[in-house]
Amino acid sequence: MSGSVLFFDVFDCGYLPLIDALARKGFLPIMNATSLAEQARARGLPVCAWQASIPAEIIPHVQREVDRITNGLTGALEDSAVRETFSSCLGGVLGYSGDAFFSQLFALLADQIAALDIFDALTRQHDLRLIVLGCDNSHVQRALVACARRRGIPSLQLAHGIYAPLRVPVAGELHRIYADYLAAFGERGRDILVRLGNSPERILLTGAPTWDHLYAPQAQIDRREARRYLGLDPERHTVLFCGSYSDGSSGFFLAAARQLTAIYRRVIGATLRLGPDIQLIVRPHPREFRRVNLSCQDRARLIDDHINWLARRGARDVRVLEDHKVECIRAADVVIVGGPSTVIPEAMILGRPVVMFPFAHQVPPVYSNRDGIVVVEETDLFPEMLSSLLGDPSRRAGMVRAQNAVLPVLNHGNDGRASERVMAIIEDLAARSPSRRSWLRARGHTPTLDLLFALHDPLTNMKGGTELYTHDLARALERRGHGVRVLYPRYLVAGANECWAEEGTYQGLPVVEVFTGRDAVRSPRNDAIKPVVRRYLSDHRPDLVHVQHLMGLSVSFLEVLQELAIPVVLTANDFWFLCDQLHLVNASGAPCIGPDSIDGCVECIQSRVEALQANQLARFVGRGYLEERHHANRAALQIPELVLCPSKFLLDTFLRYGFVGRRMVHMAQGASLFTPLEPQERRGAPIVVSYLGSICQRKGLDILIAAFNRIGTAHAELRVHGEIVEQPYFEEALRAVGPGKAVTYHGGYGPADLPSILAGTDVAVVPSRGENFPFVIREILHARVPVIAPALSGVPEIVEDGVNGLLFRSNDVQDLATKLAFAIESPERIERWRQGIKPVTSIDEEARELEQHYQEILGLYRHAQRHNGSECVARAPSLCPGSELGVV
Repeated sequence: MSGSVLFFDVFDCGYLPLIDALARKGFLPIMNATSLAEQARARGLPVCAWQASIPAEIIPHVQREVDRITNGLTGALEDSAVRETFSSCLGGVLGYSGDAFFSQLFALLADQIAALDIFDALTRQHDLRLIVLGCDNSHVQRALVACARRRGIPSLQLAHGIYAPLRVPVAGELHRIYADYLAAFGERGRDILVRLGNSPERILLTGAPTWDHLYAPQAQIDRREARRYLGLDPERHTVLFCGSYSDGSSGFFLAAARQLTAIYRRVIGATLRLGPDIQLIVRPHPREFRRVNLSCQDRARLIDDHINWLARRGARDVRVLEDHKVECIRAADVVIVGGPSTVIPEAMILGRPVVMFPFAHQVPPVYSNRDGIVVVEETDLFPEMLSSLLGDPSRRAGMVRAQNAVLPVLNHGNDGRASERVMAIIEDLAARSPSRRSWLRARGHTPTLDLLFALHDPLTNMKGGTELYTHDLARALERRGHGVRVLYPRYLVAGANECWAEEGTYQGLPVVEVFTGRDAVRSPRNDAIKPVVRRYLSDHRPDLVHVQHLMGLSVSFLEVLQELAIPVVLTANDFWFLCDQLHLVNASGAPCIGPDSIDGCVECIQSRVEALQANQLARFVGRGYLEERHHANRAALQIPELVLCPSKFLLDTFLRYGFVGRRMVHMAQGASLFTPLEPQERRGAPIVVSYLGSICQRKGLDILIAAFNRIGTAHAELRVHGEIVEQPYFEEALRAVGPGKAVTYHGGYGPADLPSILAGTDVAVVPSRGENFPFVIREILHARVPVIAPALSGVPEIVEDGVNGLLFRSNDVQDLATKLAFAIESPERIERWRQGIKPVTSIDEEARELEQHYQEILGLYRHAQRHNGSECVARAPSLCPGSELGVV
């Protein structure tokens, strides 16, 4: 596991190759730029959003902090001596400028406080090794760097390329670096930054990763081809004008805007004087459109109005383009830039001569005539100069040669491999950064455990409750200062005999994938994994292993833990130990009470043989398979120090059929609780009934639709939310929707979607044919939405009939229809059930309780080891020595 890297204010899609390389190295990229994160996900990269770490109470906390600062300033300014300090011959300065100043100050404070809150939550959830900053050098970045530095986390700034500030410093200009290190584009940038007071040891030469793509063969398109691509005449001279950006937060905004306008007018005037043979492309600075929130339609209308404005002045052949930057530069004979823009080296790389209008007064200058570009000093002579340049191809070629000579100084390496150099720096800095665990230890945190979770499915699937629960519990234990890895099988093609283990990360969580044959899914034993697991656990020995599911790993995994004397806790998340079908549901969909006889289980499996391949039938249908399975699983339950049962029903069922561990405890699981939204006001609107969950036969959507068809629903609608697991089943269920019934499918959903879905739900129905202790019911109740659910397994331990919802007979369409009609016909009952909902246990509360169990087990285990005088001895004694079965 390489840890996580935070990309803060890194917006340019040119950094995607760097993020790709980072993910392939095992790092988890975390980004606060939504669009860049979406592009990375579209490439299939495992990335995490900064917004995912927003604490639930961030808004009131930020408001309290701003209020505290506001009250302090208000009190200070009421002092007569202070007010006199801010007075002048014109009167009190604060009287006419204070409101604007303080409103902006408090807005900046709110941003900074919120960012620090999120950063604190993020460092508790992830093993953060490095912060990579964009070019803004903002007040928020400065605060993050300081906070990270206290935690021993280094920071790296990605230089924008404009290094020299205005002679009068303006907020936001990059001259003094906040970050620990800066990846400079070239020697010139480094030299300028050193002259401005930055230590040279902090400046690392890399080149610009955002320019790497300009060296690729596909960027070297012909001038005529580029013009055709843009819809221009391929034979006519083309001029590209790229505007600079006047910072709206600067006190010099109006003066800068006027200067940029004057430059633009000179360019328009010069091209008009050259006549109809000239085509002009105008590219506004990317930030100009971000200055205000314009819709796509308003932006298009603004461009059209501008083109019409140009046409009225005689400039009829002008194209205003926001994108296709490479094609625009390639199409041009000459590139004109207003100010020292990064377009200058980009045009140099693409072999186009550059003309630059000076913008303000910068010391030291970034670009000059010595770089092969033309710096316009006498603006009145610009039209003649442009005409001469367009008419003299040899002069343009000479400029390009001179520009090529200086490129290595501007872009270190000049080879399109800057991303590789930045990646090497990130690896080096991240390796030097202490892990989160060691940082917590250095702070004297409570004893940190090295925990290994084991389950049956890759976390990347995260479709089922066990996978989500395991992920959320691992995060909760990380927040408590423990190191957690997750081990699971990764299935190969059927019949494969190879087996090996690979380490990686998922959303910053260390994972261990044990590759094994697909047949292992149904095998009572998987001894092929033993040498691989034994070798891995010997090299990376955890303090304790918590098994969440054994399917695929099988009892063989527990036997290795027993051999290595590693303490084990096991959570029985379903009925896998005693039921080949996992959920105690027979082939007809009716609940099964349990394995009363081997013959009954054989008949159940035989009724599902169409789901098995021919070469599996002999293994998985006969009595021998089930006898071996039951014997192996009963013996395996004796290995864990503690077996946790989320529902009392599951515990009772295990004991009734003789599946007894050394110590078995009923312990209700927690849920990862989101911040619910207030229920939507829908006075007079139809009652909204929602289905949430995977869409497959076991989850029972067909039962709900059949029940919905049987009742009057003129004032109700059914919304279906969930991922389609069994497509034919889903299509058949939808075909069964009765005429005029308001049933709509809203697609899959993730944890972030739950607040809005449940805020628009009056009552939720969970019609499952088989469950244990469903997470989805607890998530629904957490949003204070009543639930109608089947009276099976552990569901009645969550849903109290008539208190926080209703229970119906499992797999009984008519009983569900009766209960559903009862709710729809009397909305006041729904409100009464809403009031009967009790707080749901959080995953953090469960993590705290589990931590106590872990420490108790490890304490007894170490005690047993000391008395036996060996590291690898028999298992520690039962925690319930007075109990014959070790069951509580």
